[in-house]
Amino acid sequence: MNNSLLKHLYSVTSKILLTQTDRINENFEKADKIVIWIVGFSIGIFVLLISQKSDNLIINELTFEISVFSLTVVILGLTFRIFSFFTQMRYSAIVTSFISFAEGFSYTPEIPNVREITEKDSAEDIIGYLKSDFDEVVKDKNVSQMDAENKKVYRGLLLNYYLILNEPRDVEKQLVNFKNNFANHFGFSKAYMDKRINNENRIKRNGIIFRIMLYISMVLFFLTIATFIFGVGTILNQFICQV
Repeated sequence: MNNSLLKHLYSVTSKILLTQTDRINENFEKADKIVIWIVGFSIGIFVLLISQKSDNLIINELTFEISVFSLTVVILGLTFRIFSFFTQMRYSAIVTSFISFAEGFSYTPEIPNVREITEKDSAEDIIGYLKSDFDEVVKDKNVSQMDAENKKVYRGLLLNYYLILNEPRDVEKQLVNFKNNFANHFGFSKAYMDKRINNENRIKRNGIIFRIMLYISMVLFFLTIATFIFGVGTILNQFICQV
């Protein structure tokens, strides 16, 4: 089994994703700081308006508008922070899942193909398989001279011996053992593990949900900034017109 190209692609992609993840986290942190400053400023304005009576007639006339803009910015900012938090969590889960798969695939040793023995394979065939697959030489028992019953029993013994030698190469069985051990250590059920691992529908659904949440986070971020700028601009315009 030669997957050298796939292994290279997975390895390179996982490294790029790690770098990109750091940049995305940095961008989220920068956006979060901007929103925190805007929300903090808006809360401060709102608190001052409701706690103190201004002598400025213009401010008194715009108290309602300022309060609405301030509360709108606070609500949008808090909503953005909630969505950005869950967006980062979703993205982190997707990247971790992909990188785990990519790293496991990239560093998987070449696994020989497992031979499937059917009823059509005779005792002589199995003797040949033991020699070619495991370099096991079986002494000639003159199988051709055995009657049907003895040949059937002897074939069963050879098949059991082949399966014993082949067990360490049985990938499916190894994966089942791994899933069972992992599930036992973390208290998961077998059904839960089967649902989580290699579930293409779930993997695709996570990606779709992430993109939707990312889009919503971006919209909320720009709405927060736009509302703040529009509110400040409106209030400044009122001041200018009244002066």
